[in-house]
Amino acid sequence: MSAATPIPPVRLPMLRRSPYRYLWSDSWIAISWLLLIGTGMSSALVRLQSSTPTTVSDLIGSFLCTGYGFWSAYFGLTACWRFAIGRLPGRASSWIANHFRDALRALVWLVSMMVFGWILFVLALMYAVYGGGIYHFARRWWLLAHGQQPPFLRRY
Repeated sequence: MSAATPIPPVRLPMLRRSPYRYLWSDSWIAISWLLLIGTGMSSALVRLQSSTPTTVSDLIGSFLCTGYGFWSAYFGLTACWRFAIGRLPGRASSWIANHFRDALRALVWLVSMMVFGWILFVLALMYAVYGGGIYHFARRWWLLAHGQQPPFLRRY
């Protein structure tokens, strides 16, 4: 090589953070693992204390079903709570209360809130268990891995 030809600079690859680090460093996701393991273990321990003999497959099934149920509710109910907190229960119960006399209005409003609230809670729990929890977990993880802040507890 002669002195007239410059040496091109060496480009080092940019170090990227592993997206898997959010599986233990994000507080929401870390608490979800504790919830999954804690509820699954408590279910397995209750199963072991029963008087009937349990098999390993029963223990694993109990651990997975209970752990997944609570884990998915942890992520799925948060999204449903944000969606429904100010929308359906207030509108539906106010509509019912407006069609009754003034003396019964407060009682009817309270009862209708409880009925619609429980219906919404059951629907939200079904949404969470049948895929909503997995979706919101994956969404949170994807947003964190791409440098965005998830909008989980944002007020509307």
